[in-house]
Amino acid sequence: MPMQLLVSTSINELTVDCSKNVKVGKLLKMILNKIHVAEDEHHYFTLTYEDASKIEKYLYHDKKLRRQVNNPEKPLQLKLKPFRYPEPKTIPSLSDECLELLYVEMRTNIYNGKTSMTYNNLVTLLAIEWLVQDENAKNENITMKFKKRLPVWVFKRYRQYSLKKWKQDIITMQNELKQTHRMCFNLKHYLLFAATMTSYGETWFDWKNICFGLGILGVRFYCSENIENPQFFSWQEIIAVKRKKMKVKMKIATQLCLIKYSIQFATKVDANNFLWLCTTLKG
Repeated sequence: MPMQLLVSTSINELTVDCSKNVKVGKLLKMILNKIHVAEDEHHYFTLTYEDASKIEKYLYHDKKLRRQVNNPEKPLQLKLKPFRYPEPKTIPSLSDECLELLYVEMRTNIYNGKTSMTYNNLVTLLAIEWLVQDENAKNENITMKFKKRLPVWVFKRYRQYSLKKWKQDIITMQNELKQTHRMCFNLKHYLLFAATMTSYGETWFDWKNICFGLGILGVRFYCSENIENPQFFSWQEIIAVKRKKMKVKMKIATQLCLIKYSIQFATKVDANNFLWLCTTLKG
């Protein structure tokens, strides 16, 4: 029997008429068609569901909705796939609807800590983001709003940098960008600059003093003591990833040595999401 399903996107909410037996892949296509995202842009997106414990789960596209969602009255979330960021060459040709979804989703991922980056990269991207949001704003206005506009996690991960330094560096970068480019910044510029960043397209998982940045090419290990110089391992070098409850074991074989990690996550879902993403990216 058809039902009305509530779906939340990064920019609005909508309802979709569907059956509980619909496969998630077909449902995703229905949603994206409804908000006028071009069919060749559908592969950037996926659906998630927040369970009773408020833990977000990725839905499998080849499985039915009723097998993965316990409470169909709760909204699903349309999300950017963690491993499907657009390549720089494709960004100029993206539709406005897709651009807005990508921009807001990427920005949200940065602000909630799902996607992180080195200090210099973050300074550049924040400077561009604020130019996109308030192109004609003066530095004085940006300064007044400054602390609230920084992602909360930066004060923990980059505790060595003062608020004054953040402020100076971002405003300096904004002035450099204005002088260099002499143009009005828009969403395409934000995404194009983001695509040059070391951590572009990565999903971050925290463990002790290490952040694992999972991306299409492999895994970067960002240590808090030296976050500007992450260690990179390709998926070919990662020879095993296994999960048992909340623990994930990772085995890495390089030309020089064999490295083993035993990562204890806070929840089973976090561990499962890490394993799922590793398995998906490794192919």
